[in-house]
Amino acid sequence: MAWSYIFLVLCIEICRASGWKHASGEELRNAFSQKEPTLVAFTFPTQKRSQMLELEWAALQGGVKDIKITSIDCSVHTATCIHLDATSYPAIRLYQGEDRFYRYRGVPRSSSILSFIRRVSNPVTSSITHETLTAFTNSDDITLTAQFPPQEIPLYEWQYLDLARDHHLEYSFGILPPSSSETGSIIQCRNNIENETYALEELWVVGSMKELLRQCSTPLILEPTRKEISELGQIASRGEKTVIVHYFAGSEQKKDVYREKMRGLVKKHEAGMLFTLIDVNVHPLMPGMAGLEEGITEGLSVENLQRGEIFPYPGSGRDITPEKLGSFLENVLGGRVAPWDGERLERRDHDEL
Repeated sequence: MAWSYIFLVLCIEICRASGWKHASGEELRNAFSQKEPTLVAFTFPTQKRSQMLELEWAALQGGVKDIKITSIDCSVHTATCIHLDATSYPAIRLYQGEDRFYRYRGVPRSSSILSFIRRVSNPVTSSITHETLTAFTNSDDITLTAQFPPQEIPLYEWQYLDLARDHHLEYSFGILPPSSSETGSIIQCRNNIENETYALEELWVVGSMKELLRQCSTPLILEPTRKEISELGQIASRGEKTVIVHYFAGSEQKKDVYREKMRGLVKKHEAGMLFTLIDVNVHPLMPGMAGLEEGITEGLSVENLQRGEIFPYPGSGRDITPEKLGSFLENVLGGRVAPWDGERLERRDHDEL
């Protein structure tokens, strides 16, 4: 059974309607007409992805000054959503009048959405000093700072500004005052999520700034988008990785704990393995198609791309530790674990007694 087939199965789960307090189409148009900054979530409340956003959205309301936070139910106000070209849910946009808006493309977390709002209101690049450097570097998940000697400003500053214009809604860009003529140019990228810093001094290399940003912003553990899910094999191959380690989880807390405790193991194996996080609320059928018990809220499965084989991790999610997973990966690579036979495992009812 090919792994790529697993990730071509996309499921829409119909559940109970959630407790959103939505604006009407008319209320939304009134906000746009007043040109007030308005953050809008376009939702379809019976869909799981919209339900997952509800608590994060509630955390935003009342916590952002000078910006109206609202949402609209596209299953009710369909004409308004179609008029605004919102056809995939949930969609998050920051409007400054009806015809000018910025799309949010990150994870549905209130903290990440707040960072997005701040980037929209900030200039494309921020002028910083050595006194404010630390505060700026720690101000966002990923920050870039550049410094050029006077003679190299005409050569490289425009390239850095172009990069910032293309990505300022995703990351924060700063520029330090010119350095002395005796020093060379340098760009540093800080990834506060992974606690890593990358530096670039060879600015004359074509594409080096983009490569620095790609390297710095690539997470150790990939949480793929819907588009990326169907392309994981290609993503792994481009990175010359032959094994994909998929962790399935049903809560942001479990994802965060997994990221933190597995960081050392992932760094050890990142040259040949791609580690991913799959949300079972968004993709409820995929654990079962990866050889795991259907309906689980936590589990792990390993795919060997070269052999086209899948190896479900034994035990429950609570048994996934760096030591045990490291041993399991070594046994998989050593041929000491039998691959999944393709038989689907139905969910068992667990009796607390």
